[in-house]
Amino acid sequence: MTRKGRNFELAYKWLYELDKEKYRVVSPAMVYDKVTGRKREVDNLIEFKDSNDNLRKISVECRDRKNKEDVMWLEQLKTKREDLELDFIIAITTSKFTEGAIKKARYHGIIIEEAEYLDKNLLDNVSKEFLVDFFFLNFKVLDLKFIVGNKIISFKELFQKLSMVEQFELMSYLNQDFYYSINPHEILNDKNFDIKKFFDYENNSFILQNFNVWFEKDPPKIIKNLNIKRMYISIKMIPFKLTLPLNKSLSVFDVKPRKNKKYSAFFGTDDEYLQIGYLNDGILYNTLNLKIRKYYRLISANMNINTIFPEKLNVKALKIDDFLKYYGEFDLSEVF
Repeated sequence: MTRKGRNFELAYKWLYELDKEKYRVVSPAMVYDKVTGRKREVDNLIEFKDSNDNLRKISVECRDRKNKEDVMWLEQLKTKREDLELDFIIAITTSKFTEGAIKKARYHGIIIEEAEYLDKNLLDNVSKEFLVDFFFLNFKVLDLKFIVGNKIISFKELFQKLSMVEQFELMSYLNQDFYYSINPHEILNDKNFDIKKFFDYENNSFILQNFNVWFEKDPPKIIKNLNIKRMYISIKMIPFKLTLPLNKSLSVFDVKPRKNKKYSAFFGTDDEYLQIGYLNDGILYNTLNLKIRKYYRLISANMNINTIFPEKLNVKALKIDDFLKYYGEFDLSEVF
């Protein structure tokens, strides 16, 4: 059985491991005590090289309790830092420090922090309030015809007449140049859809959109080679909303005045997730891992985040990069 407070210790380990290039983290760790001649346990041992390439050691001692932390704990940590010959020691609690503990910590050079910690076990009642929504559209082609010369020909008929190279070039045009030219936001606005309702009722929502594409000036190479004059395509756009609930979160604050210092949140599961936050340097980071959905195009995302970002940080600066790899292609199963 996991001892009380262990999950909080692991959350702090997780926070420092976000910067793997700088820190090496062991939790728990055994450190030599020069007084007793034996090794003692510390909650988290963080090692890093300073600007002079000297190895530094930090012990992070964690307490996940309701009561305020008093002078006694700080005195114990002062002795622990000296006996284990640590460069720094951090005392972090999910509650508060007494006035005496704050003074004692500052006098002896102990770093004190307060934290708001949420893990999956604590999120049953609030996980729906803190989430990330990803909005997709499935582009399902219902009809696809071409005017070749003076004849109307279906996609299936044309495709069967082409060489393998021509088939590849035509599919590449459809799933890249033309696919990316479709602006879902403009279509949704033109149809006067309430975006929220459109995705909330995804099982009963769809858009039918017809396109007539004329190829007169500077047509793509494959279109020119096949003498295609016009393309008619009918597409059914079906909404899909992926919701990733908050799985765990850790907010760390300076003590008096209470000020954001570090933050990290993990939405989703190990298979599909968004991890966002910032560390001591104040630089925002995010890591996105989504499953590849072949026929679904990601068009936007919405985040509800449980934290207080520092004023100097612009939350809008959070960017989810490399969306292109989540863009799918046309589902042509009905016209093949």
